[in-house]
Parts: sequence; C-alpha cells; structure tokens
Amino acid sequence: MKKLILPIIFIVFIFLLSPHVAYAGTDAECRPVFDQDMKKCTENFNACIHLCGEETKKPDGTAYFNSGEVYSRCTKREQCQEKSSVCNAKALEDFWACRKSDKKPEDSKLETSSPSQNEGQSWLEFLGINPYQTWLRLREVVEVSEFFASGDLEEFLEGGFLNLSGRKSILQKDKESVKAKKQAFESVFGKDWREQLNQPKIDSKTEENAWEIPVPKQESVTDVPGTTDTKRYSWDENSGVVVKSNDWEKIKFREPVEVEGVTSHVLEMGAGELEVKVRNSNLSKNKFGVDAGWLGVTVSRTHFRVFKDPDKDVAVVGVYEGEVEVKVRDGSTIKVKPDGDKPGVVVVSRKLSPLKLGILGLVVAGIVGGIIWFIKRKSSRKLLKKK
Repeated sequence: MKKLILPIIFIVFIFLLSPHVAYAGTDAECRPVFDQDMKKCTENFNACIHLCGEETKKPDGTAYFNSGEVYSRCTKREQCQEKSSVCNAKALEDFWACRKSDKKPEDSKLETSSPSQNEGQSWLEFLGINPYQTWLRLREVVEVSEFFASGDLEEFLEGGFLNLSGRKSILQKDKESVKAKKQAFESVFGKDWREQLNQPKIDSKTEENAWEIPVPKQESVTDVPGTTDTKRYSWDENSGVVVKSNDWEKIKFREPVEVEGVTSHVLEMGAGELEVKVRNSNLSKNKFGVDAGWLGVTVSRTHFRVFKDPDKDVAVVGVYEGEVEVKVRDGSTIKVKPDGDKPGVVVVSRKLSPLKLGILGLVVAGIVGGIIWFIKRKSSRKLLKKK
C-alpha cells in the first residue's frame, strides 16, 4: 500500500494541473482564451465611446452646448453597445463550446508525440504542464490577503489590526508596529501620505462642473472641460461617477452587466490612483464598482479613493463619504466608512501564507518523489526486459 501513495499523489497532481489528450476542455484551458476575447471586447468598446467623446469637442477642446445629443447620435451610429454585446456573447459562446468540446482551444494545442520523438523536451513539457502557469495557480493557492483598517488614521497607526468584523484583534502599540504601518502607507502614497489621504481632490466645484455638461439618457464617458485628468461616466441623466486620475492608460470602463434587474457598472483599474465621487439616483437598480484585479470595491453612493501598487502588492482605499465594501479574491470582505470628518482607511496587503506554503512544499516534495520513483521503476523494468 505504501508503494502506491507517491504514484497516487503524482497522478492526482497531473490530473489537476495538466491538460488531457481526450477530454472536455477545463476552465484552466478555456478561461485564458475567454479572458483574451473579453479583453478585446472591452478595448473595442472603450475605443468606440472614446471616438464619440472626441466628437463632442470643439476644435479648441471645449464641449459643444449639445454634446450629450452629439454623443448619443454617435454611439447609435457606431453601434458601440450593440457591437460590444455581440462580442461578449460570442466570447461566452466560444467559452462554453470549448468546455463541452473534446478538443482544446487553438491557442493551446496539446502535443501528443512520444518522448522518443521529442528527446529535447523536458518531462514537464511532455506531461503538458506549463511551469509558469503552474506557478501562477500554486501562487493563488498559497496567497492570503490581510486587512487592517480604521475610521481614524491616528488610531489606526497607534492601534492594531482589525479583523473582518471590525473589532481589534491584536493591540500593537509598539514602535516597530507603528513604523511598519507608516512604511506601508509611504510605499503607496510617498512621504506626504497624510496630506494626500486627508485631502480629497474632487471638491464640490469639480463635481458641479462635471454635471453641468448635458447628460444623455444612455451610458457615456465625457471629459470634464478645463481639466486633463477628470472624466464623468454616466448611465442616466442624474446618475454616474466623476473620476479623477493621472493613470487613465491603466483604467477601462467595462460594458454594464444586468443581473436580476440590477445593473453593475464597473471601472477596471490596473494600477496607480483614482478618486471617485458617485451620484446614484436609483440605488435599487444600479451599482458601481472598481475592479483592481485581486481587490474589488463595491459602492452605491459615496466618495472614495483607491491606490494600488502592483510591485509591492499593496492597495489602499480611503473613504470620505458613505460606505464602501472592499473584497479580495478569497471572498473576504470588510466595510469601511469615515469617522466624522476623518476618512475611513483600509490597507490591503497580499502575501504568501507560510502555513500554506509549507503544506504546498510537502505536496510538491511528494510529487517530485513520485516522479523519481516512477522514472526509476520504469528504467528498472526496461533493464529486466533486456536481460
């Protein structure tokens, strides 16, 4: 029985992480193609609405008095939403077809040649395991997200970590703890993080200027006159968001998705900083959110900022009005709101769990041992046959 343990571990690992020769496509194989198709749909949709946004501008850069009407005519003429809906539906159709098919998608064809025909291939490639993709999947397994938050910034620094129910789990008033937290802020905001966090950039005047522009009844993205870093994203005459950012090249607007009568409007953020002021006249039918990859923010009517540093795996959300729900990939959530006139703060760090990493190390060691045992046994059988 003991002799069978390592081979069983090895077989299970191969089944979970490698493609098979005859099978219905797995999510791991079909999902990358689907994501690529959806990304292309989003890029085409953004290009279309950007084109229409440009048509609302005069040669001097200011907006025409009837910019909302111009924008509406353009999106109808270019069929921005119609084309995007068709593109998304096609991507989803191809995804399910891939899942049900007995063949892999074109972008990831399986090599079925024998080791003797591919002597230069490593055993990993022969078994169909992409080392990089395998690492990404294993990394997701051992990663954990850590919240620490407070309505009062100084209390946050002097206090300790908060658990997901909002209660302090550990009091850490020692200097090293405070220093570590300050460094976390500085890694995202810089040395002047206090001033940056406490001073919102979207004031009442900026918001008023954004909503003075005529608003079409359908979804639109409009540059706010007199600014180079502010846009208004609206989905109704009196509903939408004012967004301020210097990182627009890393920000995209997704096509809205309706589920059970509620429409979700999502802004996709790769990295950098953005500030959002939400105006929502119909909370029961519309929701707004920011998707920052491993971090998500969902709101109804509020004013907040998001900072994300992908190099350090740290993100910060500051809340000035209302309440936001911050969610990470493992499903953990925390709600944050301001404390009086002080912004609410949540810092989310992503790191590897030592415990999960240790367990994974034991599994991998077992797998490697199984592979060595399998190869040695196969070699010994060949020698016996030759004798």
